[in-house]
Amino acid sequence: MIVRHATRSSLVRNRILASAAPLFAMLLAILASTVLFAPVHATAQPRDSVSAITVDVAPLRARGVGVFADLLHDSLRAELQARYTIAANAPRLHVTLNSFFLNANTWIDHDDSFGGGFAQPPLDNLGGEAQLIAPDGRVIDSYSLLANNPATTGSHRPSPEREQIRAMALTRVFAGWVVRRF
Repeated sequence: MIVRHATRSSLVRNRILASAAPLFAMLLAILASTVLFAPVHATAQPRDSVSAITVDVAPLRARGVGVFADLLHDSLRAELQARYTIAANAPRLHVTLNSFFLNANTWIDHDDSFGGGFAQPPLDNLGGEAQLIAPDGRVIDSYSLLANNPATTGSHRPSPEREQIRAMALTRVFAGWVVRRF
């Protein structure tokens, strides 16, 4: 009886697949025709093109971030330039960095007093706003964000080098979110 039931179930499955095959073929044909006959505009700029990339760290300097402001500026600019192409009539990408925090606690406390057994690592933060600005000066889109990265990044390095690695890792995360948005 079990063998008969298994055979019957495979027959039902085969009937379902056979009845769905024409529907699947039709959907595939619609998708293929959409891709093949989609209009192509020669003048359209790729989404990852900008005319210029500017990074403003004046708010960080005003808060006394010091030498890290220059490091963040250069690192974020390099990350964005690696991910965007420069094109003449594309919008300009302008990023203003407003906040920067390297957590003094770089170790994970596994002694969880709540009994959950999971301890989240301390985080470093980099906050700011990215704007796409049209050639005529109007803001096309704006995106405020706060990028986080584990403070344990680069923990195997000596102290001054570790802090630079952590700051540069934050710019990598920040740039990744900007690219996802624009």
